[in-house]
Amino acid sequence: MKVKAIFDASQAGRRQLAAIDRIQIDRGLEFIGDIDGRIRQTEDTIRLMTKTNGNVKLLKTILGLGEFFARLIDAGVDDVSRICSPKKLAAYAGLVPSTYSSGGKTYDGRIINKWLRWAIVKAVAPAVAADPQLRAQYEQLKFRGINKARVAIARKL
Repeated sequence: MKVKAIFDASQAGRRQLAAIDRIQIDRGLEFIGDIDGRIRQTEDTIRLMTKTNGNVKLLKTILGLGEFFARLIDAGVDDVSRICSPKKLAAYAGLVPSTYSSGGKTYDGRIINKWLRWAIVKAVAPAVAADPQLRAQYEQLKFRGINKARVAIARKL
């Protein structure tokens, strides 16, 4: 008889635990739904803010740059009129390696705008996938190292 009583209590306890688990799962799902809604609202706000931005429209014409990266690059560059050439923009974005030597020591230059560099380098993958000429150049440069090849193609972009 005792064994049956323990078994019955165990079943009731399991039902209670299942109900508690369901409540926790439902709360978690509500939370995820709320966060998803906030993300959508933020994306809509950003889209509205940049819809009339000529720089973003122009940047989206570059192979591999979608709306997100175009906005990120526009924000990273800020006022493009202060950069007078594509080479200076590449240097500002950290795509041109810089070294300084003095007294027998060599120092690598630092990357000024790491987010801008990240966005442009990330745009290389879709650009290489879309353009056979860039793909061929990328494949030629890959023997030096994948990261070096990505940065070299990013400079071209």
